[in-house]
Amino acid sequence: MPRTTPLKSSVFAIKLSYLLLISMSISDAAFATIYQCQQNGKNSYSQTPCPQDALQVTREPEQLAAPVSSEAQLHAQQQLEKEKKEVKRLETDRHRLEARRDREIQKIANHAEKQKQQCSNMHLRVKWAQEDLANAAPRAESKARQKLKRAAEKAALVCDAR
Repeated sequence: MPRTTPLKSSVFAIKLSYLLLISMSISDAAFATIYQCQQNGKNSYSQTPCPQDALQVTREPEQLAAPVSSEAQLHAQQQLEKEKKEVKRLETDRHRLEARRDREIQKIANHAEKQKQQCSNMHLRVKWAQEDLANAAPRAESKARQKLKRAAEKAALVCDAR
């Protein structure tokens, strides 16, 4: 079941408040009597009475709710302003949290890139130690072998730590 976030419910409340204000401002002329005329098997609709030779079906507009008092309008306006402020606050909080998340993601990416670079450097040192061992004189071979072993261990330590 999807959860409604406070931001979505606040936006809905603001839209509902706007709808209430608009509906209060619509004139009664929009709700005039409608005449349905049937003549020669055809139906037509108009705001004026049907001609004499046509069958007339009158539809009266539905009664509207009692007019909203100015106190209720004021309360609705105040509620709307309050909800606008809440939406603004929630948006500000969201932007702040998104910025924090983006900084954390960048920090993690930078750390991963740094580790990758260190691993590459260690593998390069192992390669150089292998070349040194291959080119070492017989007397220096033991020292070169020790250097290669240590470089390989250090590379394994740095690269496996990821």
